[in-house]
Amino acid sequence: MIVWSLDNRFVLAAIMDCRICVWNAVDGSLVHSLTGHTASSYVLDVHPFNPRIAMSAGYDGKTIIWDIWEGTPIRIYEIGRFKLIDGKFSQDGTSIVLSDEVGQIYLLNTGQGESQEDAKYDQVLQY
Repeated sequence: MIVWSLDNRFVLAAIMDCRICVWNAVDGSLVHSLTGHTASSYVLDVHPFNPRIAMSAGYDGKTIIWDIWEGTPIRIYEIGRFKLIDGKFSQDGTSIVLSDEVGQIYLLNTGQGESQEDAKYDQVLQY
């Protein structure tokens, strides 16, 4: 997974060794090597209006909100025992929606940093 930062200053990529790398988009230099995941991460998204905020989620069940300018985690959510396979910030940036490998949906309130109730198991995505 690879994404541009909101201000186009950085390129972020999920690397197979559990890191999120942040590169300078102008000269290609490595700015930060973000560590915190203990398994592969395939979910990356940037905040819809704050250019210094990004999130990652991975097979370790963690979702991490990052300050990509400082290279530090802001908050770590321990979601569950299943692999997280997709996730996005809401358009207003106050929430994140995630899905896991068995189709459960999770909503995180990023404004207050409090995790909302997990979606009920029977509320799964049908593909």
